[in-house]
Amino acid sequence: MKGLILTAFIGFFSASIYAFPAASWPAPSTELITFEAKTESVDRSDRPPAEQLAQVQDYLQQYRREGNPRRLGEASGVLAKLEPPTTLSPLLKWRFHFLTAQIAESLHKFDEAQQGLESAWQVLSNAGEAEVDGPYEQTLLALMNLAVVRGEYNAAKSHCEKLGVVSPSLYFQACREYLRGLTSDIEQAFEALQGLVRAKMLQGTGPELHWSLVSLADLADRGRRADALSLWRSAAALSPGDQYVRDRFCLAALQQREYALVLDISEGARSDGVLTCRAVALKSLAATNAVDHKKQYLLLKEELLEKFEDAQWRGERLHKRAYAHFLLDVVDKPQLALRVASSNWQEQREWPDEQLLVRSRSAEGAQQ
Repeated sequence: MKGLILTAFIGFFSASIYAFPAASWPAPSTELITFEAKTESVDRSDRPPAEQLAQVQDYLQQYRREGNPRRLGEASGVLAKLEPPTTLSPLLKWRFHFLTAQIAESLHKFDEAQQGLESAWQVLSNAGEAEVDGPYEQTLLALMNLAVVRGEYNAAKSHCEKLGVVSPSLYFQACREYLRGLTSDIEQAFEALQGLVRAKMLQGTGPELHWSLVSLADLADRGRRADALSLWRSAAALSPGDQYVRDRFCLAALQQREYALVLDISEGARSDGVLTCRAVALKSLAATNAVDHKKQYLLLKEELLEKFEDAQWRGERLHKRAYAHFLLDVVDKPQLALRVASSNWQEQREWPDEQLLVRSRSAEGAQQ
C-alpha cells in the first residue's frame, strides 16, 4: 500500500498540472486545532482539561490512521471523565463538543454527532471572536458533511452558505459546486469543481485540496465517469492515512474489477469496510482456481464472520454498510443483505449506500 500511494503521489504532481490526471468530504478530513499531547500509558483524569482533550484527539487520529475501533473506545473513555465544567474556556468547550461529535460520527451515531456539532456551534455563537479564533469554518464544514451523509441536502446548503460568510475559502467554493452536483447538474458541477482543484494544485497541497478532490471523486462515482478510480487514487496519494478515502478507493477498484489493486490497497487493513472489499476481491480471484487466493479468501471470510457475529453478541453497533456488503457479496445472503442495507439507508445515504441498496434489491428479487 505504501509503495502504491507513493507512486500515485509522484504521478499526481509529475503529470501536466494543466491536464488533470486521467482518472467527504467526510468530517474526518477536517483539520482540528491541535494541542500538544504528552504520551502516557495511563490516562489520568487529574490532568488539565487541555491535555485530556489533546489525548482524545490523539486517539481519534490513531483510529483514522489504523481503522482500529479500540481507539474510539479509548477516546470515549477519556471524554467520559471530562464533563465540560462551566469553568472551561470557550475554546475548550467547543473542542469538547466537536471531538464528541467526531467520535459519534465515526461510530455512525449520527444523532449524537448532530447534537455534538450543534452544541459546538452554540459555544461559538455565544463567544466573541477574540475568545475562539478559528473553529467556525471547521464546525460549519463538519455540519455540512454530516448533512450530506444523511442525505439532508437543504441543511447542507444552509451550512455551506454560512461557510461563505465566515470564510470565502476553497471549502466554500467546493462545497457549493459539490452540492450543485448532488442536487441538480452533476456534469457542470464536476467541471467547475475540477477547475477549482486544478487552480489549487498550482498553490501546493493542503486539507482544502484534499477535501475538494474527495468531493470531485465522489461526483465522478455518482456520474459513473471512467476517471473515478484515478481520482480516488489521487485523493489517497494526498492523504494516505485517511481511512474513508481508502475505503472508497478500494470500492472504486473493486467496481472496475481491478482485483490486484484491491489487494494492494487493502493490505494490512483493519476496518470492516476495507476488509470486506478485500474479501470480495479474493473471492473473485479464488474462482479462477488460484489456490493461494482461495486459502486467503476462506481465512478472511471466517475472520469477518466471527468479527460481525461477536459484535452482535456483545451488542456493539455494526458498520451496517460493511455488513450488508459482506452478506451480499461474500456469503451470498441477499435477503438478509437487503434488510441490513435498508436499515443502513435510514441513517446513511452516501453513494456506496445507495448502490448497495440497489444491488441488494436486485439480488433479492432474482433469488425469488
